[in-house]
Amino acid sequence: MGVRRVNPMNKKRKEKKYIKFVKKILKNLKNLRVRKYSHIVLLALKQEFDKSYRALEDILDVCTEVLKLLGIKEAPHFTTLQKAAKRLRVQFLDKIMSDLSCSQ
Repeated sequence: MGVRRVNPMNKKRKEKKYIKFVKKILKNLKNLRVRKYSHIVLLALKQEFDKSYRALEDILDVCTEVLKLLGIKEAPHFTTLQKAAKRLRVQFLDKIMSDLSCSQ
């Protein structure tokens, strides 16, 4: 078996997809007059791309532009996001996600 090579262009496309999504969520939060809250954006990102908390943490470790957009220095630990999800009303996250699909 050969070594599987990662196409750098494919990584860039995926990274751009995440960044584009984050920008849309930030815009929706602004329209809803919700102060910029990074955990909400990260939970929406997790939900949209159907990732586990640990997988999302791995993505954020390499996708530093998302962290810059959110104004945070490093990806939160996956348990931090799990705790935030428990505190956040499911209906609120669903509203943000539905507003996103309406605005596309």
